[in-house]
Amino acid sequence: MRKTNYLLILGLIIIVTNACHTSDTSYITSLVELEFSTVEVHEKFFNESGDFIEIELRLPKLVGDFAGIPLINEFFAGRLEYFYNEIDVSGNLQMFHEWREQGADSNAEIVPIRGLERNWGRVAQYELGSVHGDVISIYAWRWGGMGGVTWLGKEGHTFDLNTGERLELSDIFSVSEEEYMNLIFDFITQELAVDGRLPFSPFAPYTDPWYEIIRQLDPNNFYITKNSLIIFYWRGTFAPGAGGMYPNIFEIPLDDIRDILAI
Repeated sequence: MRKTNYLLILGLIIIVTNACHTSDTSYITSLVELEFSTVEVHEKFFNESGDFIEIELRLPKLVGDFAGIPLINEFFAGRLEYFYNEIDVSGNLQMFHEWREQGADSNAEIVPIRGLERNWGRVAQYELGSVHGDVISIYAWRWGGMGGVTWLGKEGHTFDLNTGERLELSDIFSVSEEEYMNLIFDFITQELAVDGRLPFSPFAPYTDPWYEIIRQLDPNNFYITKNSLIIFYWRGTFAPGAGGMYPNIFEIPLDDIRDILAI
């Protein structure tokens, strides 16, 4: 088991680690100590035919006096079950066992499932994004597949350390949803226009169809780093086919929105 620890105290960051993991930490305004660590979990799930699906996770664990820490730890402890259900490990292994039995009767060869070696499974590595007062933000890169092309994904989880409540995008702003989404819309359209991901010529702000697409942002698809608000859309949102294999990530400087933040 590999574990990485970050001990956070007001204005002081002590890092004790035996692994090459780094983390952004700042804006710590509480006198309560908070330790962030990661624990690696690697599970293989087999069927009767010897096929297996793998799940590899680097899960965060918090230690400290904040009242919400047990609930936050419980949330991440449940990620193994979440991924197990998301990719239907039990159903897929049963299906392949049945196919293999049918193949034996017909002399057909079924390619074996060998976990991540054959791209059957999930990997998620969680990192500390930042601590801003009594708000902690954690993110992860996710990848894997179910025997096909590997996909790349992103996760963001932001919590109130005092209650353990997971915060949505609206919770970190002090203004209405319309106001902060207008700001996000303007930022994203400028970014997309610059990198050419969308045909923004001609482009009519607030009337173009992309206006509604951008506003369909999942309120959980964000996290906060030391200097930025990171928001992301699922792969394929702005580009079809192979161009949509990766999440669409946008980094908004906190200095540009600090006057409308609630954290």
